[in-house]
Amino acid sequence: GKVLGVDNMSTADSAHVVQFDDNGTDDHLWQLLAP
Repeated sequence: GKVLGVDNMSTADSAHVVQFDDNGTDDHLWQLLAP
């Protein structure tokens, strides 16, 4: 399977989100929060 990651581990608004194989970096850890 694939994971969702943030391109270059950016924290900027409108950062690109990419899909690729998991390599264990922290940008693959997602959490959904309700407003």
